[in-house]
Amino acid sequence: MYLKNFLFLLIICVSACTSDNCIFPDTPIPPAGYTINKIGLIEDINPSQSADEFQMINSTVGYALKNEIEDKRLFKTEDGGANWNSTVIPFNFSIESMLFTDENNGYITHQGDDSGAFILKTTDGGTTWENLAFPEFPTHFRNLVKDNNNNLYAILGGLGLYTALVKSTDAGLSWNEIYNVEDTFLSLLTAVDDRLYFKQSSDKLQVTDLEGTVLQSIPVEGNEQLSVIDENNIIVVNQYQVHKTTDGGATWIKIFDNAARVIDFSETNGLLMLLNKDYCGDNPNELSAFGLGTVNGTTLEESESMIDFETWTLENIQKIGEGHYLLKRGNDIFELKKL
Repeated sequence: MYLKNFLFLLIICVSACTSDNCIFPDTPIPPAGYTINKIGLIEDINPSQSADEFQMINSTVGYALKNEIEDKRLFKTEDGGANWNSTVIPFNFSIESMLFTDENNGYITHQGDDSGAFILKTTDGGTTWENLAFPEFPTHFRNLVKDNNNNLYAILGGLGLYTALVKSTDAGLSWNEIYNVEDTFLSLLTAVDDRLYFKQSSDKLQVTDLEGTVLQSIPVEGNEQLSVIDENNIIVVNQYQVHKTTDGGATWIKIFDNAARVIDFSETNGLLMLLNKDYCGDNPNELSAFGLGTVNGTTLEESESMIDFETWTLENIQKIGEGHYLLKRGNDIFELKKL
C-alpha cells in the first residue's frame, strides 16, 4: 500500500511539473502597453565577463566598462546600444565606479595603490585619461553621482570603521568631505533635485542637503535599490521585499514580497518593475514578470510570467526617454519601450 501511494504521488508530481502550468516563455514578455527586444551586444569582450558599468548619456550615446584584472576597456555606443567600440584603459587598478557627465567628460574611481583616493578623468570621451590622486583621504571613492549642476559626489570608503560623503564643485579636481560617520557603512548614494539620499547601514535612510546637512533620518530596511521621485515618494528594495512611501517616510507600505528591480518610478510613467516569481516545479530557472503600478497605488498589475530573464540577471537599467529604457542583462542590451 505504501509503495502504491508513493508511486501515485510521484506520478502527480511529474505530471504537474510537466504540465502547461510549468511551461513558460523563455523570451522576455513585456508588460501591457510595452514592447521589449534585444537590440545589441557589448562585443569585443570575454563572454564570461560582463561589463561592470553601463551608462547612457542620452538616447544614442552611452558607455560601458569592462573591469578585468589585465584587460580594462571602455566601450562606447553612438546608436542607442546596438553597436559598441572599445578603447583600452591604460591603468591596472581595481575600479570602483564610473560616471560621465556628458559625452566627453567622464570619471572612474579606483583603489590605486591604497595610499588614498584616486580618480581617472577624461575630457575626450575616454581616448586619454589623467590619474588624479587625493592622498588627504584615507581610502578610495565609490558610488559616483552628480547633481543638476554637474557637481560630483561620492562615498568615501563606505565599508569600514570610517566612512564619509565627499563633494567636488570643480569637475573632480578637488574634493571636500561633507558628511562622515564611524562604525557603519554607506550605500546607494542618490542625488535628486537639491537633496542627497543614501542608506546608512541597512536600517536607516539619510536625507541631506547638497552640503551634507542631515534633513531627515528615516528608519527603513533595504540595501538593494533606492528609487526617489522627490522628498515624498521613495522606494527602498530589500533582498526579499519592496517598500514604498508617499509621505516622506512617515509610513511605508510593502508592495511586493520577493526580490525585484525597479525600472522606473516617476510621475509620468508610474511604477515599472521586474518581479521575482520563484520557481515552478523542477525548472532550474526562476520565473519573473514585469509589474506595473501607480505612484500612489499599493498594487501591481503583473504581466505573463517568463523564464530566462531573472531579476538577478538584470544588472543595469538606463532610462533614455519617457517610457523608453535600455536593460543590460550580462552583455546583452534590451530595449523596453512604451507603445
